[in-house]
Amino acid sequence: MNSYRGDFPISIAGKNYNLRPTFEALCELEEMTKIAVIDLLNELIEQKFSIKKITAILWTGYRGALRYESKIDESISFEKFGSMLMSAGIKDYLLPAVTYLTKAVSSDDEIKKQEEKLKKAKAEAVKETETAPQ
Repeated sequence: MNSYRGDFPISIAGKNYNLRPTFEALCELEEMTKIAVIDLLNELIEQKFSIKKITAILWTGYRGALRYESKIDESISFEKFGSMLMSAGIKDYLLPAVTYLTKAVSSDDEIKKQEEKLKKAKAEAVKETETAPQ
């Protein structure tokens, strides 16, 4: 397994969840969205995203981590997971969704390059937020 593709942690409303881009999780994602993973990643990068797609990315990753650990938890359905993201502010999960998918489809070298680009994008987003009129 790619050394960068282990568990990917996210926090939703103060509770930590792990995501894991297993083959099964990525296939489930493609089945749910009817879009190839790489095309889905490109849509997110181009800021063409939907609540359903962000939820599907993170939820299938969550299920991938549970399956990897042999801990299936059916108590958090797709709808419940989506509601949790909405309550916590789903816009805050766009960057984790992009990062997760990038790591899922990339080689180690590509991931290192993408991490630099993502750091730059995050810094620009923070700068925009700080300079935005209140």
